[in-house]
Amino acid sequence: MMNSHSSIKAQNKLIQSLENSLKSLQAQLKPNLSFRAGVSTPAKDPLEDTSANVGFIVNYIYSDGGKLIHRLKILMLE
Repeated sequence: MMNSHSSIKAQNKLIQSLENSLKSLQAQLKPNLSFRAGVSTPAKDPLEDTSANVGFIVNYIYSDGGKLIHRLKILMLE
């Protein structure tokens, strides 16, 4: 009966939202890796003039002036 109260449901949703925000901010502290591949071929003579490329990008924020750590601290206080 108590779990059906609307204010309790709202508080549970707020807690879930804050937990998701915390996970998102913590994930930003880790590097991102992107992988891409592509093939390009002309309509005329595709076997001879086809080209392909493969690449990856590593992105890591090593200094944002303490903005991310500050946001984490504020979120932990909430």
